[in-house]
Amino acid sequence: MLRHSGRAAFFGAAASWAILALTLAMGGLAPAASSARTLQALATGAIVCALIACLLGIVALVRGPQRGSAAVGLLLGVLFLLAFTGAGFGLLR
Repeated sequence: MLRHSGRAAFFGAAASWAILALTLAMGGLAPAASSARTLQALATGAIVCALIACLLGIVALVRGPQRGSAAVGLLLGVLFLLAFTGAGFGLLR
């Protein structure tokens, strides 16, 4: 499993961005009330996917042979979390 953790971190982080894009496309400018649960579940899934990608990226940077993919996956995951969880605004102070 450690052999593929760098690649998994990259694809997990890319998947979180893709899930967010899908969520935004499904929601549009005025989402219907009936799709609120689905959109909330998709957004939560994207955040969980980014968290898992960050953890896999850290593990792969330390132990795995694919450090390049792990670094890009960790970077994409951290950027997602900073941009869409509000944690990035705490750094602006």
